[in-house]
Amino acid sequence: MGIKENLGYFWKADFDDGSSIEQFSKAGKEVLFKKVLDKEDQLEKFSIISCDDENDVYIVDLVEKSIIGPNILYSIKGTSPKLIYFRRNSVRREIGSGAGMSPMVVHHLGLKTSTQEKKLEVFKGIGARPKKIEYSNVKTAEKVDLTSKAKIGSK
Repeated sequence: MGIKENLGYFWKADFDDGSSIEQFSKAGKEVLFKKVLDKEDQLEKFSIISCDDENDVYIVDLVEKSIIGPNILYSIKGTSPKLIYFRRNSVRREIGSGAGMSPMVVHHLGLKTSTQEKKLEVFKGIGARPKKIEYSNVKTAEKVDLTSKAKIGSK
């Protein structure tokens, strides 16, 4: 799994001159967010797009002063809209054993104007598929794989 998939989402910035910048180039190399900040005064829309579901998209529209995503729509008032975006990695440990689990990446996305601010935290599920969970049937001494019947981490 590459860096793009580990992030859960990647960003795309659209500017008023019709140009756009994506977080990953066609060659797969990561583009620095500084490139977006260099053209911040021309930014019209900023999106984070799921790596595994193209319909899972969150959009900050700086022209309409709104945040749009699956089952959400926020509009705010004020002037001089500014993008809020950063991401944080959390290190996780398995309860009991203390074994390390894959980190969860949380994307902080929002919009700020002269009078209001709205932020979202966007992340992918629990970040990792759990280990095989078994239940021992004491009467028959057989093991049953509970994860095969449960749809954990999938839609």
